[in-house]
Amino acid sequence: MNIVYTWHSAKKVRWYNKDFEIKTLIVSLNQSLKFFNRVTLYTDVKSFEELKNYTLPKIEVVFKKRVEHNLWVLDKIATYELQTEPFLHIDADFIFTKNPSEKFLNSEVGFQSLDSFDKCEFYEKKLKKIKLLNIYKEEFIPYSFNFGVYLCNNISLNKDYCTTAKNAAKKLIENTSSLLSYNVIVEQYTMSEVLNNKKTYPSFLIENYTEEQAEKTGFIHILNNKNNKNYYETIQKKYI
Repeated sequence: MNIVYTWHSAKKVRWYNKDFEIKTLIVSLNQSLKFFNRVTLYTDVKSFEELKNYTLPKIEVVFKKRVEHNLWVLDKIATYELQTEPFLHIDADFIFTKNPSEKFLNSEVGFQSLDSFDKCEFYEKKLKKIKLLNIYKEEFIPYSFNFGVYLCNNISLNKDYCTTAKNAAKKLIENTSSLLSYNVIVEQYTMSEVLNNKKTYPSFLIENYTEEQAEKTGFIHILNNKNNKNYYETIQKKYI
C-alpha cells in the first residue's frame, strides 16, 4: 500500500502558529512509517524549504507545482491523479496512533468517516449555486465523506473522481469569485456523486466521528482545533 501526503505551506496561517502546522505533519509522517513501509510527500520546492528547519523522517519527496488560488483542494486532487497503484492519502492534520485494520485497507474505497451536507445551511447554499452551474447530475445527495484519509484500491474509480472534480473546479473558477468556501464541496460532494453513480458505498475508519471514537479506533484528526493551544502542546510532546 502506497501512503501519500500532500502538503503546501498555507498562504495564510490558519493554525495556532506555523510550528504547530509543520510539527503535526512530521508527527503524522513518523507515525505512518511505523505502520507502512513506503511514505511519499508531494509538495512544492518553496514549501519544502520550510521543512528543512525540522527533523524530517526518511520519506520519498515528490515536487509538483501548487495552485495559485484558493481552491487548494486541487493540490490534493493533483496528488490523487498521479497514483497508478492502490494508495492511502493521509491529510497533514491526521495522525494514525494504531495500525488501520486489514478490512479497511482492503476496501475498494474508504474514508475517515461519514459527513453530511443536509444539516448544514452553509453548504446547502453553496450546493444551490453549484446546481445553477449544472456541475453535477444528481439533484442532491445528503451525505459526503471526510477525507482525513482517502483509501483507493480502484484506480479507475479514482481517475473518474479526479476528472469530475477538476471539471467542477473549472466551472467554479470561471463563475465564482470567492473560491475558498467551495473546497470541501469539490472534494467531498464530487466523490458522493461518483460513488452514487457507480452504486458503490465506501468503508470508514469510523462511521460517525467523535474525538472519543477516533481515539479508540486509533487516530487523531486536528480538524477544527488548529488554533487550540492544548493540541499544540500535545503535538510538541509527540514531536520531541
